[in-house]
Amino acid sequence: MHQYGNSNSSLVIGMGIGNLYADVLKQLGREVVTVDSDPNKKATYTNVQDAIHGKWYGTVHICTPNFTHEPIAKLVAGNTDIVFVEKPGFENANRWYSLVSGTKTRVMMVKNNQWRENIEDLRALANRAATINLNWINRDRVPSPGTWFTTKELAFGGVSRDLMPHLLSLFIELSGAYKKAELIHKSVHQRWHLYQLTNTEYGKVKADGICL
Repeated sequence: MHQYGNSNSSLVIGMGIGNLYADVLKQLGREVVTVDSDPNKKATYTNVQDAIHGKWYGTVHICTPNFTHEPIAKLVAGNTDIVFVEKPGFENANRWYSLVSGTKTRVMMVKNNQWRENIEDLRALANRAATINLNWINRDRVPSPGTWFTTKELAFGGVSRDLMPHLLSLFIELSGAYKKAELIHKSVHQRWHLYQLTNTEYGKVKADGICL
């Protein structure tokens, strides 16, 4: 029988940003197994079922499109100590509660910016400041126009829903010395719209954002 926490292996699902996860885990001395449905990614397995069949992992890292996070988490929860889910996690809080209450496995959303190399410097600056202003600047580009990332139903609200956890990560790290937090100002400025992005760094797209 498996003893909780004794596994040094990690399963990384989705070899986009998952490549970064795999590299870091290997640097930490962990045995890494990978999954991606695209054979060109040369992952260990092309489907999750084969990767978890009869196996136990200390950690599983879900790095796939947003709408696949929950079903994959449910699938792997019985084969690992901890499931780390890429932002923004699941569709809503009820989905989180439903999964967490049904398993002894820990399920956590990854908050990337809590582990920035300069987080200690940022924290020191914040502790000396009376006010912290968090700003997110996404250099006038829409990531992967026409894919799941810019489709509301698949991304759980669109690009902003996927980017907000970055600000949440910084808020958690930098607000500890403050007695209260409140929104004092917000502004949204979108310079470009999908119908204007017909020739982007991701290739050419039609006016509705669908890739050619």
